[in-house]
Amino acid sequence: SPAKVTGLKISNITESSYRISWNSVDKATGYRVYRYDQTKGEYVAMGNTTNTYMDFTGLAPGFKCGYSVKAYRKGTSGNVYSVNSDRLSVTTKPAKVVGLSVESFTSSACSLQWTASQGAVSYNIYQRSADGKYTKIGTSDTNSCLIKKLTQFTEYTFAVSAVSKNGSCVAESAKSSVVTVKTCFSPVKNVKVSSQSFNS
Repeated sequence: SPAKVTGLKISNITESSYRISWNSVDKATGYRVYRYDQTKGEYVAMGNTTNTYMDFTGLAPGFKCGYSVKAYRKGTSGNVYSVNSDRLSVTTKPAKVVGLSVESFTSSACSLQWTASQGAVSYNIYQRSADGKYTKIGTSDTNSCLIKKLTQFTEYTFAVSAVSKNGSCVAESAKSSVVTVKTCFSPVKNVKVSSQSFNS
């Protein structure tokens, strides 16, 4: 029988598609690709190919599953298959974040919220600088976040991306549209006013 397939990897990840590829096996006629059905707890054959890859389309954002591949060689009485490759856990990108808005702000903090994205398990928070560079400043497990330690009366621009994860496979959506907030002046604190009486 052919040798075990190795080197499974995912590439070309979008919200609805990806490519699964692997190393070629010497003297293999082709390959059979299996998707692990978590509800059934078993592998389901997705088809055969003579390529060392297979493209999958029409998937949902944040779709998670596993794949395994067998090499086969044509024999006198049918195909002879290798053992299953190691399973590759994969996910599509979650849906892009929409509805980003500033919920509230003070002189040193602001609160952002957005619509929860299909397939997201967490979110990355980015700050955009004046020259257009994005810097990741934090993460959130929910569709809101509080950003602290801001400077008073300063303009800030933020964006958010959604993240999907399955095993070691992590897929990040495109960044949302940006939102801009200007912090307010800090009120004067601890001012002591002495009481005085005036004679008329």
